[in-house]
Amino acid sequence: MPDMKAKCVISQILLILLLPVALSPMGYISAQESTAVYGRVIDANTGLPISNATILIWDLNTLVPPKIGRGIYFTDENGEYYVGSPYIKEGHTYYVFAYKGNLSEDPPKVKYVPSMVKNIYFKYSEKKNVSFALLPAALIEVSDSPYIVQSPNPKTLSSTLKVIPKEKVNVTFVDEYGDAPCAWWMRLKRNIIIVPAEIPVILEAKVWFFTGDARKPVDSKAFLIHNGSIPFLLRKGERSSFSLSKTSLSAGVDFLKSKMLIDVSNKIDEAQKIGFVVFDERRMLTKAYNKIAEARSLLERIKRPEKYIDVWMKLREAYETLNFISATLSGKRIIAMSNAIYLPAVMAAFSMTLAFFLFEKEKRKMIASILIFILYSFLLYFIHPGAHIIVDKNLKVFLMSACTSFLVAMLVVFGIPRVWKERTIEGRVSWRSALTIIFSMGKRQIRRRKIRGFFTILSITILILTFTSLTSFGTVFGIVSEGISGKPPSDGVIVKRMMNRMSLLFSPLGTSNREDLSKIMEALSKLGEIERVTFRLKNMPASKPIVRLVNPGNKRSWLIYGILAIDPENEAYYTNIEEAVRGEYLSRSDVQKILIDERVAGIIGVDIGDNVSVEILGTRVTANFTVKGLINGEKYDKLADMDGGPYGPVRILEDGSVRVCNSTEVIIIPLEDALRLQDLVNAKYPERPPQVTVLSEIIFQPGKSVN
Repeated sequence: MPDMKAKCVISQILLILLLPVALSPMGYISAQESTAVYGRVIDANTGLPISNATILIWDLNTLVPPKIGRGIYFTDENGEYYVGSPYIKEGHTYYVFAYKGNLSEDPPKVKYVPSMVKNIYFKYSEKKNVSFALLPAALIEVSDSPYIVQSPNPKTLSSTLKVIPKEKVNVTFVDEYGDAPCAWWMRLKRNIIIVPAEIPVILEAKVWFFTGDARKPVDSKAFLIHNGSIPFLLRKGERSSFSLSKTSLSAGVDFLKSKMLIDVSNKIDEAQKIGFVVFDERRMLTKAYNKIAEARSLLERIKRPEKYIDVWMKLREAYETLNFISATLSGKRIIAMSNAIYLPAVMAAFSMTLAFFLFEKEKRKMIASILIFILYSFLLYFIHPGAHIIVDKNLKVFLMSACTSFLVAMLVVFGIPRVWKERTIEGRVSWRSALTIIFSMGKRQIRRRKIRGFFTILSITILILTFTSLTSFGTVFGIVSEGISGKPPSDGVIVKRMMNRMSLLFSPLGTSNREDLSKIMEALSKLGEIERVTFRLKNMPASKPIVRLVNPGNKRSWLIYGILAIDPENEAYYTNIEEAVRGEYLSRSDVQKILIDERVAGIIGVDIGDNVSVEILGTRVTANFTVKGLINGEKYDKLADMDGGPYGPVRILEDGSVRVCNSTEVIIIPLEDALRLQDLVNAKYPERPPQVTVLSEIIFQPGKSVN
């Protein structure tokens, strides 16, 4: 009995000791589970629960791609889900998606349109209810890429497609696809659009592209997409498709024909009404109209997608022609307005001369000068287009110019001769007395002094010719040629878009994309026989460094301001760049090879054959390269481009000036490696990837058959 009592006491003591241990895991679990997200997914039309729906949760603090059990979950038979620790944590922000289907298949199988809730933040240990009402889904596939007539390059940067319901929808759903962020979060292919079934919808495409204008390097254009001429109305599970190339080109045709062509035509009519000669502009307008008609006809007959570029080229030619007409008319207006400001001075002198020709008495000359000037000012308004414009826009400026011109002319003609008398001593007349002599000649009788008539008629002739030249405007076409400084390293044609002839800045010809370059090559091949075509890629000039070179061993680094990507073989032919390299020069077969300055190599402690890390500043992209050769700075700085100008990338200094990068500020890589770098950046930033390099120059040689 005592033994039993002792055992009972011992058991109670052990139970008391083990109780905290037993309870502590449960307390820990309870604390962790207090931070969770849960909810229910139902059909928006019927209200019934949706089982086996996918719940996709992105942790914005880690950006680790979700996988099943850690970011990807499924609803139960009641349409409910519950996600707690360890994935849901305090202090983290989440995006939550809900859909039903398999987005990874090709094409995806989707039963319900995805829905999304953004920025769910857990500041404290709490549970949040995130429920969804999903719409039945249908699928639209995009077959190709867009062509934008406003873009100087057939390749665009990115595009988004927005779903716009034509009926009121009471639930939210993911409505942006293509290069939109939502599509990237769901890892959905950029050519897939998920739309609500049984609801009429239209699509709005928004396309970003390079403009070629440094003041606004990137622009966007939007256009609507219909199913023919009506909205898309698809049944549940139904699939449809359309050609984005065709719809974008059709939108370009409508823009040129319905808006731009009409606007330019109205400008021509207005210019002709004012008094400008616009025969050349009307001829070019007819040419642009014919190009648009040809493009529309070709667009309707196209069977193969690769022929869409021909339509784009025709539309682009019409677009540039219309822009040229607008610029020409604007230039004429500016020149005419500026001439109208100083033409009153010519008219004042003309009035004085004619008054002296008609009358002998001083008083009559003055009165006649005033009346003739007023008369010719009225005639100038009706005859000269610039005077008509400036009077209608700013009458005060025209009146100030006219009054000032006439008063100055009166002072010169009638005031100076009274103050500045000619010499009375006989002898040689000095040049200072020439003015008074001329005025005194004007006072003598015309019948006795033939010289007065000669000067008067000559003055009138000159003034008439001046007036005629200032009121005549026309357009000429031609080629301006100028010599280059020094002897070019080789013969060929270099194509680049400069800001002006004196500036080192440039506008990109395109992006650093394989598809972009292949389309340009295809367009070049249609122009005639050409040889040794090569592309150059450079970074856009900036005041901040573009790349950081890092030695992985000792972590020493160096900032780089210029990236030059080349086709090694053709570049060596055109510029002899291989002569500036110590060690091995690059080749087309090289992968992840780089040329750096020999002084930079010494600073960071690398040599030929060593590895360096290339960090793209402003991104989280890093790539490893092998140093294949070292650049000799003295020889590199002496390199000349084919146009005789300096060679290599340029940078902007802190004071806003521009200069060519020296060899210590430049890295040289093969063209393919630059394209791979851009691919890495595009994958990291799918929405709006920064452009590491852009197409800066195209170089080629005309074939032997080209004259």
